[in-house]
Amino acid sequence: MILTDREITNALDCGQLVIKPRPPKDALSSTSIDLTLSRTFAEWPVASGLIIRPGQAGYKYKDVAKIQKQIRADDYTLKPSLFVLGWTAERLRIPVDSQLAARVACT
Repeated sequence: MILTDREITNALDCGQLVIKPRPPKDALSSTSIDLTLSRTFAEWPVASGLIIRPGQAGYKYKDVAKIQKQIRADDYTLKPSLFVLGWTAERLRIPVDSQLAARVACT
């Protein structure tokens, strides 16, 4: 089920969906909420043979985190061939008893 902007607002008001800090009203569209990137990025070097597969048996983030470079910046230009992770400035929580599900979509 996809929530409408009114249903998203109700879920935020009732605590069924928690976003901190709460996005302003203009961040809501008809069926989505726009979130913002934080200023923290993790960049991995271009390395021959480096394969990062979180779904693979035995994968441990702490093993690949050793080679990443943490970057704090107001602006970030993504360079070709780099693998970069970014985080949202907001923190989301969907309480177990809220009966909501999340769908992440990139456009």
